[in-house]
Amino acid sequence: MSSVATAQQVSEVPLSEEVRYPSDPDTVIAATLERPPSTDERLLPVVVIISGTGPWTRGGWENMRATLHAAGFATLMYDKRGLGQSTGTFVDTIPAMQRDVAAAVAFLRTRADIDHERIALMGISQGAVAAPLVASEDPAIAAVVMLSGPVGPRGELFLGILRGHLTNAGKTSEQINRVTAAVAAWMNARSEVADESETANLRKAVVDAFAEVGFPQDQAENFVAALDDEVVLSMYDVASDRALERLRMPTLAIYGSKDEVIAPYLSIEAATVALQGNPDAIVVAIPGMTHELQRATPMPSSGTAPKDGTMPVVTELVGNWLARRLGTMPRGR
Repeated sequence: MSSVATAQQVSEVPLSEEVRYPSDPDTVIAATLERPPSTDERLLPVVVIISGTGPWTRGGWENMRATLHAAGFATLMYDKRGLGQSTGTFVDTIPAMQRDVAAAVAFLRTRADIDHERIALMGISQGAVAAPLVASEDPAIAAVVMLSGPVGPRGELFLGILRGHLTNAGKTSEQINRVTAAVAAWMNARSEVADESETANLRKAVVDAFAEVGFPQDQAENFVAALDDEVVLSMYDVASDRALERLRMPTLAIYGSKDEVIAPYLSIEAATVALQGNPDAIVVAIPGMTHELQRATPMPSSGTAPKDGTMPVVTELVGNWLARRLGTMPRGR
């Protein structure tokens, strides 16, 4: 029997509070702080929920939130900067997301009703990159939950995912090496803020490389246009494995075996190695699950935050794991 009540067992509506807190200059984040409908604890543990790539505002995660509330946790969800009721300019890069998550933690530490020693971070996809980055610089974070979080050395994970897509497209090792070498040279030049003409030449070389290995010219141009984005560059630049190596708080990383967005086998291996020095870390692969930790469901048109389809095996695993680590007691027992 599960030690955490499921969403169906909870009939009460969590208490909800609209809150605001500052992040970067001219950026104020709008969020919803939800408390469990009843609890015996004076100070509440809280889980900050971090969405993935895309223009996400508050909402979604209904099953996960209900399970966390049933386990005695408060939850905080927020509109990304520049979206919904949050101010500022929408910038979806890893550094911007990292600053907004850190701002959420700083805000929660001002609350008299929150247990400042039991603040956990939970993110999916890009949000699962931001969570350990914040926690690696803030050892007082109580726990980290990563859902479908890409892990690997700077650039290598990105290129590994690209290699997987090219392999699925039927390209040879020689062709794959040609394309990834061109992409790496271009990305590195962009990171170093190289001369504009040099960067333009390297960009053209990537288009040519895609075309030379058999992609139509317009498709090659479209591929490169998708890569020519500050969000993509921020993902290339991040060394997520280094962040995980520094974590010593309880850490749970969950992957779906049918994830077609990232290469799960690469991230599972990299996460396992990076977390081997953490005395309370576990990496879990769930068969048949997609990137959104659902079964055979289409990918959302933008972003990666699960809606109602998050599978109970995932929500209960997260709820039970957090309840044991952060010492909450399920109601009704």
